Amino acid sequence: MISNKAKQEIMRMRTSAMFPFLLEIDHPDYGVFRYANVTDKKGVEFEGNIYERASFAITPPEETQNGYTDAELSLSCIDQEWITKIRNTQKKATARFVATIVRSEENNVVVEALDDLPFELTSASWNDAVITWKMQFTDPMDISVPVDVANIDNCPGCQ
Repeated sequence: MISNKAKQEIMRMRTSAMFPFLLEIDHPDYGVFRYANVTDKKGVEFEGNIYERASFAITPPEETQNGYTDAELSLSCIDQEWITKIRNTQKKATARFVATIVRSEENNVVVEALDDLPFELTSASWNDAVITWKMQFTDPMDISVPVDVANIDNCPGCQ
């Protein structure tokens, strides 16, 4: 939930806040990688972790009557590190995107989440400069739970 102070900063006509996306890729073989689309060389600290600066683009999913379409993640791969990782594994990674507001409050830098979206990275393609993954939205509402009916046998308060 966004704080009242962050809402106030967003609604102002002028503010000194930044609104970066944070990307966290969690791979079962290679661990967790954290990136932020900022220009600051220090990156962004969020939830006790440092998100390094990186160049990436997100093509968001579209909501339809049947759910969500696949999204796309394009990540700069000039150093070829991710291409080697993809070639050496068959396991899927997960991605977490966090839209944030970075603002100053009483001489401190405050990073607050505005939205948090989980995805599963599926197919990947690349060229010399960019890797593009298809991403499937992980919908927590897609969980099937059996119906339980409250009656006098299983709920003594019902009469």
